[in-house]
Amino acid sequence: MARCIPAQIAELGFDKYVDLYVRGFVKHLSWLAIPLEAQAMHWRRATPRTDGIVSVENEIRAASDEGRYL
Repeated sequence: MARCIPAQIAELGFDKYVDLYVRGFVKHLSWLAIPLEAQAMHWRRATPRTDGIVSVENEIRAASDEGRYL
């Protein structure tokens, strides 16, 4: 998770990250249910892939574009 949050901030920008984080908290009333946190926890638990590298930046961009952070 330590690398995911800086990647989310870098990709989304600080202002958008904070906006999505707060909106996610207000909507779900639990920090565990905030989509940004759920994504970070997923990456933390994910087993390293041996068949290729997953682009965290591409996954962040896709989630943002598809509205999965709200």
